[in-house]
Amino acid sequence: MGRRPRLPEGAQDVDATPAEAWRRTVNYALDSKPAADLLAGDVVDADRDFFEGYRELRAGVERLAAAGIRVIAVAGNHDIHVLPRLADEIPALELLGRGGVWEATTIEANGEAATIVGWSFPREQVRQSPLEGATLPEGTGVRIGLLHADLDNPGSSHAPVRRAELAASGLDAWLVGHIHVPDALSVDQRMGYLGTLAPLDPTETGLRGPWRIEIVGTQIATFDHIPLAPVRWQREKIDLSGINTLDGVESKLLQHMRSVQENAKAAACIPNLVAVRADLVGASKLPETRLQNIEPNELYLPGHPAVAIDRLRNLTSPALDLDVLSHRRDVIGALAGLAKRLESGAPSAEDLQWLGRIDTLADSLRRRGGFAAVAPAELPLPRSEEARLDLLQRAAKRLLRTLVTQSETSS
Repeated sequence: MGRRPRLPEGAQDVDATPAEAWRRTVNYALDSKPAADLLAGDVVDADRDFFEGYRELRAGVERLAAAGIRVIAVAGNHDIHVLPRLADEIPALELLGRGGVWEATTIEANGEAATIVGWSFPREQVRQSPLEGATLPEGTGVRIGLLHADLDNPGSSHAPVRRAELAASGLDAWLVGHIHVPDALSVDQRMGYLGTLAPLDPTETGLRGPWRIEIVGTQIATFDHIPLAPVRWQREKIDLSGINTLDGVESKLLQHMRSVQENAKAAACIPNLVAVRADLVGASKLPETRLQNIEPNELYLPGHPAVAIDRLRNLTSPALDLDVLSHRRDVIGALAGLAKRLESGAPSAEDLQWLGRIDTLADSLRRRGGFAAVAPAELPLPRSEEARLDLLQRAAKRLLRTLVTQSETSS
């Protein structure tokens, strides 16, 4: 809590904060009645966020405690000072491993037991694995590690821990905080990153939210991701093939946003906002300059969830009859043949040689102020062969459209 997420310009009024993610998590817990909520560090972003953390965390912890749900946390590298202070002020918030000392507590419910083994950051930088030379506390039932650490990054100053250390620890599961992207955790893969409760910027696509673990006897029976995040970032492709007017493009965008909204409504957990970064693809006769008239900050669809397009990348290619043009015996015919081979996925050996020269060619065009065969939205140039072939195909079609237009004008 404390950080403000990056949101599309048209959706600034939507509540998609980490505090809202915490409130949604508390509500879910009150409905599902777990024995405990576990927090793997960086609950609060920094010391300056003490009062927001106090207000939001205390309200949630007290509601959970009133329902008999324990709240157990460890401190991460962002909240090494503020989380212990909050734990001192909120009696029901249990902080494990204070001062960098391994500590355990046992949860008992419905005849089942689990021991939570935790360690908290004692200072901002920890360059040694907290598992190195450590003797972990014993306990009853399933033993679950709760830790904030940097996995498989030996040079890190944020508690570097090898996954092999987790596997050799003897614990039944490890719930790790730090990296925002969650691992694909499951009953069979019980050690890794939980990810954040909510994304903070457009790069954090995919589902976010807490995990629900069910213990039966001495086994972890279920390990499920609950996508409760108040905002969901998605990358979409919108096909403009055959659409040759700006009105048609706008209608297509609205149709796509409605489709995104309906799909989100059908999910078990509905976010407050679905934020989209979209690539416009397909073959269109609409000039690129017309597409530049669309302002992404105006692409907002109200409702629950709201849908907003944050950015549009124009990756369309000209609508051209490559079969006809490729029979010409001039530069237009050669270029059409190249585009046709690339489109069919059958580039020649000579075509593939262009891939090694694409950086040099693009740089030369930029320095000379020549024809923009590569659009600004396509920079920086991709590294993979597949992506470069796709880029080369679009660049060839753009150049081909310019040459055909010039040829028709001169004749």
